[in-house]
Amino acid sequence: MRSGFPTTLSPHPHPHPNHSPKPRTLTLTSNPHLNPHLRRLPAYRPTLRPALLSPLPLLDALLPAFVGSLLLLRAADAASAAGLGGGGLAAPLVRACGGAAAALPAAAATLAASRVAQLGESGVLAGAVAGGLLHASGAPPAHRLRTCGTRSARTPHAPYLAAGASSVPAGMLSGMAAGGCCRLALRHSVAFGLAATAATLYTVAASGAAGGLIGAALAPAASAATEAVRGLLLAPTRLAPAARLACGAAMGVGVKQLSVHGRYHGVLFPLILLEMEHGRPSLLGALDAACLCAVCGGVCAAVALRARVADERRAAARAARTNLLLGDMVEACYPYMAEHAPVRVAAWVGAALAGAIIVATDARSSAYLPLPLSAAVSPQPLCFGLACAAGFAAPFAGTLCVRRPLGLGPRGAKP
Repeated sequence: MRSGFPTTLSPHPHPHPNHSPKPRTLTLTSNPHLNPHLRRLPAYRPTLRPALLSPLPLLDALLPAFVGSLLLLRAADAASAAGLGGGGLAAPLVRACGGAAAALPAAAATLAASRVAQLGESGVLAGAVAGGLLHASGAPPAHRLRTCGTRSARTPHAPYLAAGASSVPAGMLSGMAAGGCCRLALRHSVAFGLAATAATLYTVAASGAAGGLIGAALAPAASAATEAVRGLLLAPTRLAPAARLACGAAMGVGVKQLSVHGRYHGVLFPLILLEMEHGRPSLLGALDAACLCAVCGGVCAAVALRARVADERRAAARAARTNLLLGDMVEACYPYMAEHAPVRVAAWVGAALAGAIIVATDARSSAYLPLPLSAAVSPQPLCFGLACAAGFAAPFAGTLCVRRPLGLGPRGAKP
């Protein structure tokens, strides 16, 4: 209700016909200096839900964007190799797919602002403004790959795989700053008595601009830090051949053990996404697919062939299909590994073989995809396929040797 709006009130709801009271006017206002009745009311303080500051759930939500960007960039590379990127109707689509990874920092800023602000659409808009400013402030990265010429043996990436200059951590920090500014701006709007439109503009636009400027200021340092981490992760691929094999075997077994002990989402998952932030295939993603999914698929496939009861056979077959065709449910083989030590050793051998092949050949790829598709997006599809085959075969054979055939007793005689 606007300030000073007059309202005529009657002292009785149904006055007597012969009684004509003098109408009285009640002036309503939100200014406590003009309306002393409001001075006794408690001050309005909006109660917001707690801000969600943990980065791991945010990375979980961003996973589809990372995998989708990788697929789009590989499609753009294939179209460019086929001659569709130079001109014609397909050229704009190829260029759009090639720039897909540049949207990842903006997507991170949008989700981070929404989770921190807890203001619904206002937080989303503030994150979008911050992400747009961060994207506009980016410059071509120092590691931009060649756009013509022959393919390098040590950098087997497509020309489109260098899209995007700002890092995803900078986008996350930008969005968190925008979300925090949203919460502060809302409290300031209430304290200053701003109208709804002015409060919305102040909360969304000013907070988004502040978050974008903060992210733009932090982007160079964040990009340098992520490049340094990626250099450390890829360092084993630049060693001597024998050292690459040894480091690869150790990394394969280490990835398997980290997953067994519940350290996957806290350690491996953020590093995989960090490698993929510019649309590049990931070394740890390839180890994930070959040392976790392929190994688990081998164990579960053998269990399905040698299952003791029908329910076990159905569960094991479903787990094998999920690992091989969807790249998920890698924990399905852990009960069998815990039950039989030979199965556990066979799984370690498979992970070591797969890791050694991947690191020795630098066969990067992505997790969370069907294994044939993971091989298709890899710069070294044959080597990655060989690693997955080795990771599957060793635990499959070991589990078949340990599990008794269906319907046979301890010494091979029917009960």
